[in-house]
Amino acid sequence: LGSEEYDYLMSEMLKCAEQEMKAEEELRIEEYETLRKQELQELQDRADEYCKNESETSFIVLCPICKRRNLLQNHYVIFCGCGGLRLDMQNEALNLPDLKTRLDSVFQFHAANGCVAVPVFS
Repeated sequence: LGSEEYDYLMSEMLKCAEQEMKAEEELRIEEYETLRKQELQELQDRADEYCKNESETSFIVLCPICKRRNLLQNHYVIFCGCGGLRLDMQNEALNLPDLKTRLDSVFQFHAANGCVAVPVFS
């Protein structure tokens, strides 16, 4: 091979290698973008699920009597399965979120007055 032929072949080999590297780089970028989009979608799905669960649990009210079970509501009656709490709220139109807010403020008021004991309901 002459010098010119050698230079030409080396130039063509270099071009082929550069094209292969560029194609592989583009493939890696596409894979990265696909994975990134999937991860973002998974994060969005988790955030949506968390917000959904958070809004569902905002109505969970722990029974202040037994402190083990959640309060339930059937029409205007709020009650606990422990049998220690039954409130007929037809006249007050109180629901679980309202009761939760009221109980929270009772606990906060109790703590704000410097009492370290847990409030007792009877």
